[in-house]
Formats: sequence, structure tokens, C-alpha cells
Amino acid sequence: MCAVLPPFIAEVTSGCRDIPVILVGAALMAIGPICMVFTVSEFATSAWLVVMSFGEVIWSPRFQALTANLSPEGREGAFLILAYTPQFLVMLPAGWISGLLLDAYCPDCPACRDEATGVFCRVNCSGRNPPRSCGALQQHAPPPPEAQLRCASLLGSGSCLDRDWGALSAGRSCPDSCAACPGWREAYGEGTTLWVWVLIVSLLGPLLLLLVVWASGRLWEKDGVVEGAGECPSIELQPPPVEIGAVEVAFDDVV
Repeated sequence: MCAVLPPFIAEVTSGCRDIPVILVGAALMAIGPICMVFTVSEFATSAWLVVMSFGEVIWSPRFQALTANLSPEGREGAFLILAYTPQFLVMLPAGWISGLLLDAYCPDCPACRDEATGVFCRVNCSGRNPPRSCGALQQHAPPPPEAQLRCASLLGSGSCLDRDWGALSAGRSCPDSCAACPGWREAYGEGTTLWVWVLIVSLLGPLLLLLVVWASGRLWEKDGVVEGAGECPSIELQPPPVEIGAVEVAFDDVV
């Protein structure tokens, strides 16, 4: 998507200014996590990635073009690096906040993982003919009764065989995720609260961008007041050209 759509998006939005296109793309990318708020599933994850990628395809090329147009001739690369510096700086707190959210609303479930490797105890070793992955492990454990569920991991030490899986015996299925682990869903639901917080934090980006654009517009209006007049003239005012180095850049040339 990111390799094919940019030329088409650029053609469709060629008649639009940079700032509105960037705002639309950023807002679309920010609302992507809403797919995970309604349901946590493979389909919702795919929908989230599609929406997020489509939003990035809209705003990212125009943001780079705007940055390059505002930079002095021959220094576009340095200006692009400076423009993406905030994105680099937020990586550290973003990882820390992600860890806090996961620990609070979507914690790990060691009770359903092998102690040595951390792999889920997803292999059903109950019955008369267990899978081949249970062959070596069955040498260390007596054959269970038909009514008892016995689970193992694909790669592990056999610690899963020593656990009581009575809560899963009715479904005759071993846990392949934390959501399938006994007691996890009752305590944490499906992790939707986590995605509500992700959505809230994600929406802060376009809101802050909109605030910066609004504040910049107010400053330009203030600079455009006619001297001696009590208010701005009724005609549409444009901000004065900005001199960057030896290059004079007008607002209409880049927005």
C-alpha cells in the first residue's frame, strides 16, 4: 500500500494545500486503533493496519514536500532531519507507556506458558494417540485418564504436563493465547480498555497539530492588521513572506 498508493493520492490531492492534507491524513491515521476498541481479533488488527497505512500515505509525502519547500536551497536534508526529530524523541516514552498499559490491561500469563521457553502450552497430549510433539514428554508423565486434559508446548521442558487444566477440560482445547488461559479473560476481558487508551493518546497528535495551525493563523492575522485601524481589514490577508537565509518564502508558495 505504501509503495503503490502515494502517486494516486498525490494526483487526487494535487489541488489542495499542504496543511489541510496533512491534517486529514494525520486524523485518519490517529483513529485507526478504534478498530481494536470494538473487537480484538485478526480482522480488527488487519483493519487497523490498513487505516493507519492509508492515513500515513496521505500525510507523509505532503509533510516532506512542505518541509523541503520551507528549507533553504541545498539544505533540504538537514531540515527533514530536524522535522522528524520529535518523532525520534518520543520513542523512549512511547515504549515506557506501552509497557505500563500492557502490564495494567493486558498482562502476560505465565501459568499457560512453558517455564523454560515461554511457549504456550497449546499441544493437546490427552487421549490414546497424542501428537508426536508429546512423545518425549510422555516418558516423564503417566498417561492421563480420558477425562483429564493434558497440555504441552511444542518446544519446552515438559512443565506444562504437571499443571491442572481442569478448567479447559470441557472444551478439550489447550491454551494458545492469554485470552484462552483459565481466569485471564474474567480478570482482563479482551484488552479493549488498553485500546481505548491507545486511541486517546493517538488522537492527541492531530489535535496538537490543529492547535499549532490555529495559533499560527492567529499570529499571522495579528501581523496583518493595518496600522492605525481598529480591526483587520475585510479583505483576505496573507502573512508576510518569511526570509530564511537568503531565500524569501511566501506562505502561498508552500501551503
